Amino acid sequence: MGENIMNLTPIDIRDNEFKKVIFGGYNKEEVDSFIEMVALEFEKIVKENRELKDKLDELNKQIANYENLEKDLKDAILMSQKTSQEIKDNASQKAELIIKEAELKARSIIDEANLQIKKQKEELNKLIQKKQEIYWKLKNMLQTQLSLLEEENFDNIENLDEDSVEFVDTKGDNNDE
Repeated sequence: MGENIMNLTPIDIRDNEFKKVIFGGYNKEEVDSFIEMVALEFEKIVKENRELKDKLDELNKQIANYENLEKDLKDAILMSQKTSQEIKDNASQKAELIIKEAELKARSIIDEANLQIKKQKEELNKLIQKKQEIYWKLKNMLQTQLSLLEEENFDNIENLDEDSVEFVDTKGDNNDE
């Protein structure tokens, strides 16, 4: 019986033979009965061990599946967070771009309005200047006409032409336009 007990099978137990002794030996039927009982128990233990190993293998497969599922879920969560952050960043960039474009457009509209105001002020100043020029010309002409009328000699009025009429500026400037 020098075999390793770890490699012992129920068949080994049943087939094992003991040396016969002449005196003081064991009852053969009792030994055979005991060996059969040990073999049956050993057979149950081997079967139970095989079933436990199969169950352990199945549980290990399930654990591996759950670990893969957990990894996939973690990856999906990370991807979702990354995508969410990218969407936020893109939205923020678009918002900033829209704001900048709106500010540029508003600045352009304001600049255009200021330019129009400047042009209108210039036009108004030109009109005011033209009005003043017409006013002074008309005043000078009327003063000249009035002074001619006030002269005692109305005979010379008939001989006057436009070139001979002198415009007098009441401010002291002569305006010959």
